[in-house]
Amino acid sequence: MHPVFLLVVWKILALYFRFLLLSYRTQEDTFVTVLQLFTDKDFLVVAGVRFFRGMVGFVISFFLGLAVGIIAGISPGVQCFYYSVAGNGSFSSCHLSHTSGPDAV
Repeated sequence: MHPVFLLVVWKILALYFRFLLLSYRTQEDTFVTVLQLFTDKDFLVVAGVRFFRGMVGFVISFFLGLAVGIIAGISPGVQCFYYSVAGNGSFSSCHLSHTSGPDAV
């Protein structure tokens, strides 16, 4: 839907419900309320703290996901599972061994 259409519908509904003595905010009321919120120091402090916590959570999850991805990427078992699902569909082509180096089978 076009934004102008939505604004017109909002304005018509606001005028209609205000006529019925119901509390339905017009665009002007909403705009004034938003301006009052953004000039209120308490609101800005709360919004800043919430934004900071969200960013901290994003950074923590990024590094945890990166670590798990690296560990999974270098694990032969995970590689064998991935290639069996994405590749030829069988575990028989995977040769997992508990030994490593030139003597590994």
